[in-house]
Amino acid sequence: MPDVYPLSAPEPRGMLGYDGTHYYVVRVDDQGNLRLAPGGVNLRQFAAAYYERLSGAAGAGSITLNFTAVAAGRLLVVQTALGFLTAGTATSIALAVTDGLTSYGIARVASPAVDVPGVFSGLVVLVPGMYVAIAAGGVGAGTTLIAAVVGYYVQ
Repeated sequence: MPDVYPLSAPEPRGMLGYDGTHYYVVRVDDQGNLRLAPGGVNLRQFAAAYYERLSGAAGAGSITLNFTAVAAGRLLVVQTALGFLTAGTATSIALAVTDGLTSYGIARVASPAVDVPGVFSGLVVLVPGMYVAIAAGGVGAGTTLIAAVVGYYVQ
């Protein structure tokens, strides 16, 4: 693929990327697909918005909220995940992505106050079978955890 420089970008509808050696343009074609220009490599495209909210309560111990696993043939891009207490106490709130066997922590808040969320904001791509899990540990009696995940599916 030939080099493309900022002043020679072929399309006004493009984003410029740089891999450390070469510049490339990612453009939107007439059908709304993202493509590398020139060359026409089709990139995955937006399929649907994703939002899920869960809540759970416990008398003591821990609360774990498992979000819906990504279906076969899709990828989920998580942009924001958060968890907060609406009542009670906890020693921590942890946010993770998991495949059910291995968990990868993405954020943690120690000694969270009521109505003060633990928040992850960024981009994490989940493959089929993976899901977000948000847990409150060391919870006291009457503790309620609310959690939400926002992102989008690509296909």
